[in-house]
Amino acid sequence: MRTVRALWGSSHPGPTLVVTALALALGIATGLELWRIALLTVSVFAGQLSVGISNDAFDAARDREVGRTDKPLARGDVAVGTAWAAALGLLALALVLSVPLGWRMLAAHALALGSAWAYNAGLKSTPWSIVPFLVSFGIFPSLATLSAPDPAFAAGWAWIAGAALLLAVQLVASGSALAG
Repeated sequence: MRTVRALWGSSHPGPTLVVTALALALGIATGLELWRIALLTVSVFAGQLSVGISNDAFDAARDREVGRTDKPLARGDVAVGTAWAAALGLLALALVLSVPLGWRMLAAHALALGSAWAYNAGLKSTPWSIVPFLVSFGIFPSLATLSAPDPAFAAGWAWIAGAALLLAVQLVASGSALAG
């Protein structure tokens, strides 16, 4: 149970739950059948868990060095190898759960998750750090529409709205980090 708690703490639970709730809301708004809404929601949840845990796994050594006592991996509550296994397993689960929703949704979800993992793997410390946010959250509304029996990309305004919302969040978070 301690390991599960530590992994949950490493998953960035707040953002994970918000993004999952948005996927659920988009699935409902799109008018998906119940089984499609459930698969969409669970696949996004698994993907978000993988992104959060991988973020802390990538940063574990640095977090330990600077004394981040708010990070379960830095405190040693769970082994970094265990976190990597969980992150990779959850990534695979997210993609497997996307398969029944169609190859287009699978491809879009893989793109969004690949972009998020690229951010975690090092893009976050470069001038290109905003690109994964624009990619992942630009395509995010399409995860629901691509899960429909007749899949289609979300309207262009939805791409722009998704990317703009997360661009604003990223800029606020970056500003807070710089100010603090």
